[in-house]
Amino acid sequence: MRVAVIVNSFPSISETFIFYQVIGAVAAGNEIDIFARSPVKVSLEHPLVEKCGLLDKIEYFDLRPRNKIARAVKAVPLVLQTARRSPGPALRSLNPIAFGISSVNLELPYAAAAFCGKGSYDVIHAHYGHNGLLAVMLNRAKAVSAPVITEFLGYDLSRELIEKGDDVYKALFQDGALFMTVCQYFADRLKRIGCPPQKIVVHRSGIDLSRFEFRPRKPKEGRSVKFFSVCRLVEKKGVEFMIRAVAAAAAKRPDLEISYDVVGHGELHRQLDDLIGGLGARRQVRLLGPKPLDEVARLEADSHVFMQASVRASSGDEEGIPNSIMEAMASGMPVIATRHSGIPELVEDGVTGILVPERDVDALERAILEIVDNPQRWPQMGKKGREKVMAEHDSAKLNERLLEIYKSTAENYKAAQKPR
Repeated sequence: MRVAVIVNSFPSISETFIFYQVIGAVAAGNEIDIFARSPVKVSLEHPLVEKCGLLDKIEYFDLRPRNKIARAVKAVPLVLQTARRSPGPALRSLNPIAFGISSVNLELPYAAAAFCGKGSYDVIHAHYGHNGLLAVMLNRAKAVSAPVITEFLGYDLSRELIEKGDDVYKALFQDGALFMTVCQYFADRLKRIGCPPQKIVVHRSGIDLSRFEFRPRKPKEGRSVKFFSVCRLVEKKGVEFMIRAVAAAAAKRPDLEISYDVVGHGELHRQLDDLIGGLGARRQVRLLGPKPLDEVARLEADSHVFMQASVRASSGDEEGIPNSIMEAMASGMPVIATRHSGIPELVEDGVTGILVPERDVDALERAILEIVDNPQRWPQMGKKGREKVMAEHDSAKLNERLLEIYKSTAENYKAAQKPR
């Protein structure tokens, strides 16, 4: 099959699930073209990126200058070049009556320039709702003709709805072939905003289980307990609350050596570093910045408990189900997390970890101390966690299912195009 994948950036270290989908499709012998809006800020370092030649498959289509005049000036030769190959799509993409803001802000003409001349695709897989919306506009402009599968992943069903209203995906729901979500929580939200239920499929994100050796956790001598997180340092990840809870737990239990390492980068780094200093917690908490996959695996193997205190951000942004939790559970770590979005669909309270309310430092502190004081529960929690991830989040199994989704979607689309 020939598949076009539309993403914000690729290969992103914070979106490994997209990477594994692409790798799975390539390994199965499919031809994949990747259309990314912009280059990644922090790229995923993985041997398969080079081995599979993924960087050669990427075309950046949304390099519009911020300045409106510069954007328009740059668009002129781009549209003319597209018109020489495909005059119809080039001209249609400039029609603001048909395409509204996507034409006015020149998003559609820039995207059409990337797609025109690439030939036909069996399916377009768009990650995030706004990319799915762009894909159906490309179909309407006849820059491409293929069924559109849109995968909703988080902010596109939270912040976007607050900013643009529940009707933002009306055209997408009308023209899109299929809509995938990573959790039932988001599938239910799609239904509430008007997506046809028969077009919704819950397709969970997955991880490469072969990368995570299962190792039951047990405390080290001297009552030393290491907590660990891998996440972007942004509001919805709730790092502030985890830092405060660790500092409080360490102060309450001076007989224990409690430490907390955070791997990741983001806009809140300086603010969180100041918080650590203000709490007098530099002995307990370290912000390690971004790390390559092998270093993350080493740090994770040396830790006991994973934490992910996700919250609904002030902008309305929400998580789906963070892959970092899956990876921790696959390696045998108990998890402390919040009852946020789809997380309870993965972490079972009292079985694979402990769930607490969002933004509740006291509850997080109690969960930390409960975990610390009951190390005999860690191995069973880790075992159940591994079993859960193997059953529902194995990227190899999920990729096989995704290819079946591609195939059936393409077949249904072709059948619908035939004259009756």
